[in-house]
Amino acid sequence: MTTPSPTDLQADPLGHKVLAMRLAAIPGHLRAMLGGWRARSGFSSIHESFVVTGIGSSEAHARYLSWELNRSGEVAEFVPLAAFDGSGDPLPGIQGRGRTLVLFSQGLSRNLQLVFAARRHFRRVILFTAATREGLLAAAHPDRARMLEELSEEGAEVVGFPLENEYEILIRVIGPACGFLAARLWLESRCRSLTPATTASSVVESILSSTESSLTTFLTEQGSAASGGFRLLLPPGLAACGQNLACKMVEGLFWAPPQILDVLSFAHGPFQQLAARGAPVVILRPANGGVASDQADRAESMCRALGISVVSVPLRAPAGWEVLEAELRFNEALLPLVISHAVNQREWPGRGADAPLYLYP
Repeated sequence: MTTPSPTDLQADPLGHKVLAMRLAAIPGHLRAMLGGWRARSGFSSIHESFVVTGIGSSEAHARYLSWELNRSGEVAEFVPLAAFDGSGDPLPGIQGRGRTLVLFSQGLSRNLQLVFAARRHFRRVILFTAATREGLLAAAHPDRARMLEELSEEGAEVVGFPLENEYEILIRVIGPACGFLAARLWLESRCRSLTPATTASSVVESILSSTESSLTTFLTEQGSAASGGFRLLLPPGLAACGQNLACKMVEGLFWAPPQILDVLSFAHGPFQQLAARGAPVVILRPANGGVASDQADRAESMCRALGISVVSVPLRAPAGWEVLEAELRFNEALLPLVISHAVNQREWPGRGADAPLYLYP
């Protein structure tokens, strides 16, 4: 982890300037990835069956890729990283032979060794990471550097994305956004049924264009009601991989995590609970009409009929890209809230006390 200098601490004791700079850098990183991807070639387009895993913000990337692979006609299974025990034995109930193992890990976490030991049971390995051999050695992580070297020597496909050294403050914002784009571009390079990658830049530019942040205003006005845990209603694909939206509230503000629901499930208990004990509701409304958009409208009208505080945030992105847009919309709300609540992102609660699990095994 990078240690800030005394000057940095005096000028930015809470880490708010670091957070602001990283948020401002995201558009440049996304555009650079688009430019670099056009130069890549040689990806396999043969039919494969995938086992996909990751933890932390990388779990959302893994769930996203698994969802989209299945939606495009491939076969993919998300498996929690904790399901791997590090023994190298096959996982109970999970057939590895002939399948492709996909790992997501921005910083090449040591916990990835739990999965690394099982790689021999799979046909091939794909690793999405921001880590490089040089960066890991410079950070005094020779064991992780060797892990990366071994994967490369064995012919694993390594897909890189920024940012390798996103430490100093607790929350990460660049890696979560760029990991989704890396997964999307890789997916589009192999699935001809999807939007051609050459149009990706226009989609990203649309997502990056400025918006009036109704989400920021709503969460600011809700205050303690939102900090106690709001309800977050999402279209089905986004609900399957929206964990990073909750993490922005948990790691960014130390709020209770919002309850993530797909819109239809809202009527099966959560709505009735809110009728008895209110909490704010945020609805991300997908673009281009359709069933999911109609469901979002119905959910909003239900909330308003009972006086439940609700905001509907419209998304512009086409299906499959909504996860990246949602990431950026929540980023817009994050910084003002972190500043207004004077959240200390440098010396966060529990700093260093997570080592028994974070450094496992």
